[in-house]
Amino acid sequence: MIAVGTRMPAWIDAGIADYRARFPRAFQLDVATVRASSRTQGKPVAVLRAAEAHRLQAAVPDGF
Repeated sequence: MIAVGTRMPAWIDAGIADYRARFPRAFQLDVATVRASSRTQGKPVAVLRAAEAHRLQAAVPDGF
């Protein structure tokens, strides 16, 4: 699982822990994060989202 943002609230961590518990032990769920674009740069939201999409795609391991 790859998420945008590096400082997740406690309820996100709790949700991920609950989600992990639903899988069999043989299944490993890894969580990675990518940096969110700074919303203070004055750039259009579409440009910021495109940058985040690029970082998400770059974080996907080879073979997926």
